[in-house]
Amino acid sequence: DAKAVIVATGAGTITDPLGPFNVDYQGTLNLLALAKQRGVKKFVLVSSIGVDDLLNFLNLFWGVCFWKKRAEEEIQRSGITFTIVRPGGLKSKLADGERASPVVMKGPGFYGAPPARAQAEPAGSILRR
Repeated sequence: DAKAVIVATGAGTITDPLGPFNVDYQGTLNLLALAKQRGVKKFVLVSSIGVDDLLNFLNLFWGVCFWKKRAEEEIQRSGITFTIVRPGGLKSKLADGERASPVVMKGPGFYGAPPARAQAEPAGSILRR
């Protein structure tokens, strides 16, 4: 019996216009429903920085942040104890000569798109109940 569910999914490809809806929204809701059905006490979602900003450039890719935010809202209304992590500046690999920088946490209203990374301050926020 699981005590917590941790969701760190992403649509993966920008060529599928339904990817963010199917993965970031509907997939998360499916996992949330199953967690509640099985009596799981804690739900953790790794979302994305900038989901509060409708004009976030990631929404050009079929509404990535829009659908992540809708999933966050469903989790917040669900009644389950949750943690939502909104990391910024995630990369699969560092470029030649690039160094990993420390994680700096900012409040939910902080916008951590590439201009913030240019200041060498990756950003994120954590929402809990």
